[in-house]
Amino acid sequence: TELSERILSRSAINLEALLQMLYRAGMNYEIDRVITNGNGTTQPQGIVGATGVRTVARQVASQVSDDDLVDLQYAVQGYHRQGAVYFPGDDVMQYLSKTYDNEARPLFRPSTAGGAYDRLVGYPWATNYVAPTLGSNGDVIFGNPQHYFLAVEDEVTIARSDHYQFRSNIVAFKVFAVVGGRPISP
Repeated sequence: TELSERILSRSAINLEALLQMLYRAGMNYEIDRVITNGNGTTQPQGIVGATGVRTVARQVASQVSDDDLVDLQYAVQGYHRQGAVYFPGDDVMQYLSKTYDNEARPLFRPSTAGGAYDRLVGYPWATNYVAPTLGSNGDVIFGNPQHYFLAVEDEVTIARSDHYQFRSNIVAFKVFAVVGGRPISP
């Protein structure tokens, strides 16, 4: 990113601090994305499509049922289920929030008595905002996140150069990180 020294000095907010916050958030989002969907060539190997990761066919295409979640749970070896979590995509959670039992009661909604529904088929869940869309392979992931190895060679680094275009009064910022990873125990 290139900015003039004038905009940096005249900004009503600390523009450099804002940029650093946005860079870090963007880089964290990208790392989350490649942990889920990375190709393993120029980025970490993602969970979706990794060798040995089991997939489960749905009862009904482009839908998620309780039976689908149970089948996914049991596709993972029993000794790998300890500490496991469901990672459904945001649109999967929207779909589940509109699911009702035979008496028209919502199945996946907060309860006034017990608080927010914090389990899917007995396991905790955390929304995966970088998951593939509902009906795509990987729209719900189940497993123990400790079974993914992420190597960080260089932390997220943000550098500033006042010398890049010194004569034009332009300041340059760059952001980078060096990471690799893959599922250890699919």
